[in-house]
Amino acid sequence: MRVGAEPTLAALGGNRYGVRLTWDLPRAIFDLGEVRAALSTAELARLAAAVKREAARVYFQRQRRRLELLTAPSASPVERARRQLEIDASAATLDALTAGFFTRRLRALSDGAPPAEPLSASPAEARAPADDADDTNTLEEDDE
Repeated sequence: MRVGAEPTLAALGGNRYGVRLTWDLPRAIFDLGEVRAALSTAELARLAAAVKREAARVYFQRQRRRLELLTAPSASPVERARRQLEIDASAATLDALTAGFFTRRLRALSDGAPPAEPLSASPAEARAPADDADDTNTLEEDDE
């Protein structure tokens, strides 16, 4: 029988009653489905942590590149363009890691929005489009 099977109540004569329960002991002790669910949850948590670490790494790499671009005004046009491409590539990676949250936040900040939205938005919040934004993830940044 299985764990949780309906108990059987039988009249044994007179006012005596008996109850009989049966279960599958190996499953009651070690249910493979529960182990798989626990492993899946642990794996998802591990992957989420890895994505957060990668997003932080790419974000600060982007910030360093922006600083390099701002502090090297005498660089050649080709060098400035190369650095801008590296910044754009970092923004694209951040968008991929955050389901477009990064670019939506840059746009909101450039529109004068206060920095109130948490940077650690859940995946559901990160995927939800803003009320006034479309569903496309473009990589344009406003010129400063």
